Parts: sequence; C-alpha cells; structure tokens
Amino acid sequence: MSSSNSSAPQAAASGASEGDPEARGIPRDEVPARVPGRQRLAYSLGHVLNDLCASMWFTYLLLFFHKVIKFDNFLSGIIMLVGQVRNEAMSPIIFMP
Repeated sequence: MSSSNSSAPQAAASGASEGDPEARGIPRDEVPARVPGRQRLAYSLGHVLNDLCASMWFTYLLLFFHKVIKFDNFLSGIIMLVGQVRNEAMSPIIFMP
C-alpha cells in the first residue's frame, strides 16, 4: 500500500472533514487556491454577458436566414441545429490536450 493511501485514513481519523483534500489523500501543494469573491463575480458576469451576446447572434442569424435569404422557418432551424451539433461534436476534439 502506498504512503498517500495510508495517510488518508489517518487524516480522516484525526478529525479532518470529508471536504478536506488531505483527508482524501491529496497533498496540500496540489490543491488549487480558492478564487476570491470579486474575481468569481467578474467571471460570473462575463459568463452572463457571453450568453447574452450568443443569444443576440443566434437571433440575428435566424432573422437573416428568414428575412434576407428567404429560407422557411423549418430550414432556418435545421441549419442552426446542424451548426450547434457540429460545434458541440468538434469541441472535445479541438480542445483535447
């Protein structure tokens, strides 16, 4: 048995909480620091603004397909769906380490 596995029960027995990384056998230097509250709020706000921008883009694109190119509603929706499925299918491949 390795030393990291044997330290986990000892840490748990010494009163460490289950949420404590050392109680699960994870060395303290490998645990990322907590993100400060202001930075977390900024990330959250950026995420919301990104979603708003994406929804505006999709709305514009649907209107463009329907009003300018004169596609019917069904075809416009299918084009949007195919684009989203392709995007989601390619994301794991493109962002693979």
